[in-house]
Amino acid sequence: MSQTFTSFQDFRRRYPIRPNDEGSLLGSGTYGRVIKVEDQLETEWVAIKISEFKGTDAKSLRAEVELAQRIPRQANIARYDACYRLETDTSVSDFAIMKYYSDGNLADLLRRLTLTTEQVYDITKGILLGLQHLHRHRIVHRDFKPANILISRDNAGRFIPKIADFGLSKLVSDDELDSSD
Repeated sequence: MSQTFTSFQDFRRRYPIRPNDEGSLLGSGTYGRVIKVEDQLETEWVAIKISEFKGTDAKSLRAEVELAQRIPRQANIARYDACYRLETDTSVSDFAIMKYYSDGNLADLLRRLTLTTEQVYDITKGILLGLQHLHRHRIVHRDFKPANILISRDNAGRFIPKIADFGLSKLVSDDELDSSD
């Protein structure tokens, strides 16, 4: 996904954001909101995380995406496809694009279903493998909770957890690795 956009209007042609549509709002918080949108070019659903840029790159959604994209691929880490900073009618905002996971997050899944022992094992193992991968690459998540674990499925229908939301994550330095913290 290497497309660039010259305006928010160009972006909306490909990703027609309709926040008032039933079922389009996937989540919201202090960071902004996540909206389900149909990609008009790829004709598939994506999730777009939208956050107003407040003038500090270090704490922006773009910085979160850049950190997440530095992590080598691993099956239990959610990936952003791209992030765009665009001027809208009301502000300058970052728009991060990622795959839409129709099963939602782990918190949603646990509310909807009673998992079998095998499902609990598979999900737990996947989460631990994802955390191990992050830690090997010196990333500390710092906002680890069921709502930040997206749920995918493999070809056999088994649940695959995907650790997401790296907004509070930190790349740990050598000095920090050596400290007791």
